[in-house]
Amino acid sequence: MRRLFPAFPVFVLVLCAACGHDAEIDARFPAVPPTPPPPRVVGEVLVPQGIFARLESPWGFLLGSIVPDAFALAPSVLPVRTPERVGLYLADDGDAADGEIDEPLFLASDVTEAGRFSVPLLGGVGVGDCGLLLQVGAGSTRIRAFVFALEQDLSAVSETVVRLVLAYRSASPGASLCAFSPEEIGELTRLVDDLSRTTDGLDIADLNARVEARANASPGLLRAVERFGAS
Repeated sequence: MRRLFPAFPVFVLVLCAACGHDAEIDARFPAVPPTPPPPRVVGEVLVPQGIFARLESPWGFLLGSIVPDAFALAPSVLPVRTPERVGLYLADDGDAADGEIDEPLFLASDVTEAGRFSVPLLGGVGVGDCGLLLQVGAGSTRIRAFVFALEQDLSAVSETVVRLVLAYRSASPGASLCAFSPEEIGELTRLVDDLSRTTDGLDIADLNARVEARANASPGLLRAVERFGAS
């Protein structure tokens, strides 16, 4: 008669013999995927002659009056030569009701290198969010742009688009920054750019004012602003 031994004790003995005294428990868990970096808005800061701010002096004005190269003809609008901080801000629609953005929420920034910037979209914001804008400079040398694409520039053209939208927001009760889609902001940028190809200016403030004046003198462009704002 054959004697049968229970299988479980034999399995335990074999397992223990295989492990020995140096046995370790190897608990493996799925690796946590790394958090992807945020998207970035990239582009150039374009200013007259690549100079961000002209010296406010009679000599600077005299030079601009005598030497043609001191004027910023459209082909002479170049990437800024000095490092400048470009900020990403979120403007509240209520803050913009009077046509001015007084207290935008700061989100991120980048310093230009050879005129180029690369600002991360932090704070959960994305392209096309209403009130999302880039800004470089302040006061008379301020240049802004609504964020409508991951690749776009800061220039007198983008500043004029911001001014047109804010003017419409102020003049139209019930209007909202959110009425303008990214595609519509892009179309306004193209229209203003077409109008300003031959616009000259002594410095940033002057160029901003001249491009804005040309935009406000274009019935077709103003109709486009009204149509987009009412949609």
